[in-house]
Amino acid sequence: MEFIICLFSAISAYSLYLYICLKLSPLETLQKLLINFTQNYYRPHYNYFSVPNICSINIHLFIYIFILLFVLGLCLMQLSRVKSSDSQYKITGSQGLAVAVIAFAFLLVFQTICQIQYFTKTINKFQNRNLEQKLNVIYNIDSFKFVQYCHKHLSGKYKGQLITDSDYRKTIDPYLIMYYLYPVVDFRQEKDFKKCLVVFNKKDPLSVIPNSYDIIAVYNSKSLLAVQKE
Repeated sequence: MEFIICLFSAISAYSLYLYICLKLSPLETLQKLLINFTQNYYRPHYNYFSVPNICSINIHLFIYIFILLFVLGLCLMQLSRVKSSDSQYKITGSQGLAVAVIAFAFLLVFQTICQIQYFTKTINKFQNRNLEQKLNVIYNIDSFKFVQYCHKHLSGKYKGQLITDSDYRKTIDPYLIMYYLYPVVDFRQEKDFKKCLVVFNKKDPLSVIPNSYDIIAVYNSKSLLAVQKE
């Protein structure tokens, strides 16, 4: 009975907290949680999976706050029984642990459901395609199109330098360009590098090309290729 009382109190306190802080009713919160847990909970992003947010709050925080409120309710009930010298029933820590285990099992189940959905969509997306078609699906972004453009305008092999305004910490674009242009353009820092300048997403790219280089291809207003004059 005490377990049910704590559970009901935690749900009530949690609903009040969400309404005061986020202006979300219990029904709205439940709808958002169900949608995100059943459709968006597994979203691969580079080498990890990103977790959806509700009102800019990590969805896991909703679970952690509920566990915290429930455990707090258990502690308060236990304290009140100790003060009243009622020893007929003792609330044990295993009840709080059980709620935490159930919550994490809940997360595991929904992550697995979303993983199955993701892998099913992936199989349907890539089946019956060759390698080039698969890469075009994966990298349907400007940097990969730029790489394909570079391959069409470069012959032989070069030592190169990538010049870009893209933030290496926030985007995969620079790494993708260096990876897929190799071995046509080798970006490793050796003594005779800079025979080819690969300029991508650079404001005023013409300003960074020395006079000793010829521009051989212009991809767009921010990206171009230049090679050292003979």
